[in-house]
Amino acid sequence: MDLKNKLDRDFFIKDSKRVAKDLIGKIILTNIDNVYTGGIITETEAYPSDDCASHIFGKSEVSKRLQVQFMEGGYIYAYLIMGLYTMTSIVVNKKDIADVVFIRSIEPVIGIDDMIKRRLLEKSCDIKSIASGPGKLSLALGIDTSYNWYNIFSNNSVISFYDIGKNLTVLSGERINLGLSNCPDNLLNLTRNRKLRFFYKGSKFLS
Repeated sequence: MDLKNKLDRDFFIKDSKRVAKDLIGKIILTNIDNVYTGGIITETEAYPSDDCASHIFGKSEVSKRLQVQFMEGGYIYAYLIMGLYTMTSIVVNKKDIADVVFIRSIEPVIGIDDMIKRRLLEKSCDIKSIASGPGKLSLALGIDTSYNWYNIFSNNSVISFYDIGKNLTVLSGERINLGLSNCPDNLLNLTRNRKLRFFYKGSKFLS
């Protein structure tokens, strides 16, 4: 697989809706402890700051963990849900604009055996089960919350993205399992119905 075309920072200095769509078909690659693992991004979600499903929506004070969303595009936003599962997002847009793209699923293509080991799966497992969900893909790629605030454009970065020239039909739909506890009643339906989830048509590697 040709990994010559690494995505530069300019790719991520756009709004989350555009980046979320454009990331479909791109490769995410990690090199954790000299173990290379990666896959084709098959499903993403956009979370702009004006959306009440965003973690920073309506907050007068923003914690250190969340402040990374205000950095310029190219930082990892990684956090736990239910105290167990790491969720992996990439910060996008210009500095001071809180905007992120959530990575929901990938098609494993690099280091599949190592992904299986990290997931504690049997070697005979269905490859579709390895990273078909945000918690699964984080574990398979070796990403945990220590990578929150990680700059993918730092020297010798261990997380990177590549364009492999894969042409796909990208579809959009409603996002999944939204946390809307801070969402005003008048915005609930609007937020639920926003077509900010992107995925490629016919993929068997979706969450």
